[in-house]
Amino acid sequence: MEEIVVSDEPAVVCPYCGHHRPFLRLPFFQVTGASGTGKSRVCRDLPAALAECVVLDQDILLSGLPWEQHRRNWLRVAMNIHQGGRSTVLISTQLPEHYEQLPERAWFSEIHYLALVCDSEKIGERLRKRPAWRGVTDEWIVEMETFNEWLKANAATTSPQMTLLDTTDAEPSETVAAVAAWVRQRLVAPAHTA
Repeated sequence: MEEIVVSDEPAVVCPYCGHHRPFLRLPFFQVTGASGTGKSRVCRDLPAALAECVVLDQDILLSGLPWEQHRRNWLRVAMNIHQGGRSTVLISTQLPEHYEQLPERAWFSEIHYLALVCDSEKIGERLRKRPAWRGVTDEWIVEMETFNEWLKANAATTSPQMTLLDTTDAEPSETVAAVAAWVRQRLVAPAHTA
């Protein structure tokens, strides 16, 4: 598939014939974090708390595609949703470096990143409570604790920066409310179409 060209109008331009059509360039939101920090609960409850956006679990389409193609596909889905005037909130373990260099990045006014984090001991505690069919191992818990600590240490140096939300002592409903508030603070009126 040929890439569309997003002009400064805002409009999309066919690379072959030069046809222009109106295009909404809205902010896009990525909620990330290690397993055990609350992403699944946020994904479940955020749609009701943030009805002005479309909230999607990126993991539902894990299908063996290369990671870059998986991410590009999700940006294409989000761009199409945005043309209806609603921003998209994706929830999965993604980082700024995964999106910022992709051609599809041009379709969004901004991409905002929120990383759920908590005390690493709490991650281990939460993950050990999961049912056996989830396949939690000690090695995987260590991997998640390490990633959690990496997020805390590096969120301020990614480009763009990630906002951190500590879920250690928060009730799930408090985390959902905090994520909704974070998104709402960054929503802007839809760009005028050409």
